[in-house]
Amino acid sequence: MRKNIFERYIPPTDEEIEKNLEKLRNPARKEQTSIDGVKELLKHFADEINKEYGPPDIVDNRGAIIGEEGGKKTEDARFRFKRGNESLDEYDNRMENKHSIIFEMLVTVIFNKILKSDFIIVHTSKNDDINHHADNVIIDKKTGNIVCTLDEVKTNARSRRYDEKLDKVRKYNKRNGIFIEDGVELNEQNKLFKTANKNIPLFLLQISEEEIKEILEKMNIDSREDVSEIELKVFDKLIRSLESQAGMLLDEKLPKEVRKNIMRFFDSLKDIIKIRNEKFSDIKFAVS
Repeated sequence: MRKNIFERYIPPTDEEIEKNLEKLRNPARKEQTSIDGVKELLKHFADEINKEYGPPDIVDNRGAIIGEEGGKKTEDARFRFKRGNESLDEYDNRMENKHSIIFEMLVTVIFNKILKSDFIIVHTSKNDDINHHADNVIIDKKTGNIVCTLDEVKTNARSRRYDEKLDKVRKYNKRNGIFIEDGVELNEQNKLFKTANKNIPLFLLQISEEEIKEILEKMNIDSREDVSEIELKVFDKLIRSLESQAGMLLDEKLPKEVRKNIMRFFDSLKDIIKIRNEKFSDIKFAVS
C-alpha cells in the first residue's frame, strides 16, 4: 500500500526538540570507553587497597581477591563456556566485557567511591565466584570482618530469573550462609590477611540492561571521588534492596551464626546509610 505523501506533518514538541538538542550538545560516550574507564578505576582502587591494607598480593588489578584457582571444578566451569578453540585468556577477556560482569565491576567501583573511608569492597576470587556463588564482599573496617557477600544479577526485577535467584539466596542463608574459601579479614594493625570465612549472609543485587547502559553512558569515569547522579541513584536502589532483604531474612528460620551475622550487617548498614547521607546531604535517599 502506497504511503500518503500528503499526510499531515506533526511538528515535534518542545520536549522532543530539547532532547534532540541535548544529544547534539552531549553525544553519548562510547560504551567501550566507559568500560575501559571502569577497569582503570578498579586498578586504582586495587592499588590503594594493596598499599594501605596488605601485602601486595591481596587483590589483583581488577579488585578481586587473589586466591586458589579452585582446581578442576573451576577449570571445568570455564571450559564449559569457552567457544571452539578459544583460549582461557581469550575467554576471560570476552567475559570481562559482558554486561553481567560489568555490573560486578560497577558495584565495586561505585561502592568504593562512596564507602571507602569506612568499608573495603572487593570482588571474590575466581574460585569463590565460580564454586561458592559469591561475587563481591563488603569488609567493615570497624570490626575487620566481612559483613556480607553479594550476588549480582542483570535482569528485570519482575523477571522469572530474578525470582529464581532470590529464592536461591533464601536457601543459601537458611542452610548455613556462604562459605568463602579465599576470604580476608582486617587485623589490629589495619592489614588484611587471608582466611576462610563461613556463615556469611548472601544478598542479591539486581539491575536491568537499560540501567547498565545508562550508568556506562553517564557515570564519572575520571574520578575516584566524584559520584554522578546515576551512580548515586543506583547506589541508593541497591542499598534499599539490601535493607529489605536483610529484614526479610530475619523473618526466616535461620542458623544461629547466620542470624547473628545478619544482625551485624544491620549495624554496618546503618553506618553505610549515615555515610551516604553525610556525603550527599542535599539529595534525598532514592525510594526506588
